[in-house]
Amino acid sequence: MRRSVLAVLTTACFGLAWLGAAAGAAAQVVLSSEYKDFYNRSYVGYVAGLGPIPVVIHNDPFGADSDDAVVRQIPAPGFVSKASFRAAAGKEILAYDRLVIAFNAIPGTAMSDLCHEPTIPGTGKQDALYVLTTLCRGSHPTSQATLYIGGTMQSPDDPVFRKLMAEISYSAFPTQEYLPAAKCGAGC
Repeated sequence: MRRSVLAVLTTACFGLAWLGAAAGAAAQVVLSSEYKDFYNRSYVGYVAGLGPIPVVIHNDPFGADSDDAVVRQIPAPGFVSKASFRAAAGKEILAYDRLVIAFNAIPGTAMSDLCHEPTIPGTGKQDALYVLTTLCRGSHPTSQATLYIGGTMQSPDDPVFRKLMAEISYSAFPTQEYLPAAKCGAGC
C-alpha cells in the first residue's frame, strides 16, 4: 500500500508447488512463492547469526497464547541449520529482520502490509487456513509466499499443521538465488 513501488520489483520465477498432506486431510497448496532481488542465502545466514529469528504471528488459529507453540513448528532452512526462531512481541513486531506469518488475513491484505503494519486483521475463518508469509528486511519483503490448506487442525502439533509450517519455511527461505528474468531460463 504505502510503498506500492515494491510490487513492481523484478522477481524470480518460482512456479506453483503442490504438497500432499496427511491421508484423509485436504491438500496443502502453495498458491504463489517469490523472492526479490535482494534476497540471498547469505542474508538468511546473517539473520540467523543474530540469534533466534523473530517471528510475528497474526491471527494465530490456536489463539494468541499459542504463538510460541506455532513458532516451534517452523523447521530451520536446510542451508542454515543453525537458524532458530522465537515468537516476536512488543517492539519486535516491527524488528528490522523478521519473519511474518498472517493466518486468514482479510481480503486485500498486501504482502508489503506484513512488513510495515503492526497488526493484520483476520477473517476469523475456522474451516481453512489461507496463509501469507514474508521475510521482512525493514519494511521490504525479501521473500514471500501465499499458501492454503483446507480443514481444521486441532493444535500446533497436528501433523498436517506441521507440514504446513515446513512448507512456510521452505517458501520463506528458498534455496535459489535471485536470477534476472533474462537469465531465468525455461520454466520462468
